[in-house]
Amino acid sequence: MTAAGGWTWEGVKSALPVGSTVKGTVTQVQPYGVWVDLGLGFSGLMLVPDSGLGKGQQTADFFEAGQTITASVLWHNDQRQQVQ
Repeated sequence: MTAAGGWTWEGVKSALPVGSTVKGTVTQVQPYGVWVDLGLGFSGLMLVPDSGLGKGQQTADFFEAGQTITASVLWHNDQRQQVQ
């Protein structure tokens, strides 16, 4: 299967290995986390528990669409072809 931007899922995993640090641009802010464009035409999800926010803090108070952030790749979900 080909991911967005013409990349295969194996290519995305190779370019964004678990444990790597990546810069990305926030594309969506949701109560459960933020979606980040990781380049390669591919987005990853940073969930609230992984974002460093404390209990009761809201994603919208700290993140906004267009913001550049640095994040770590925690895992790949092969079944859903997701990066977190």
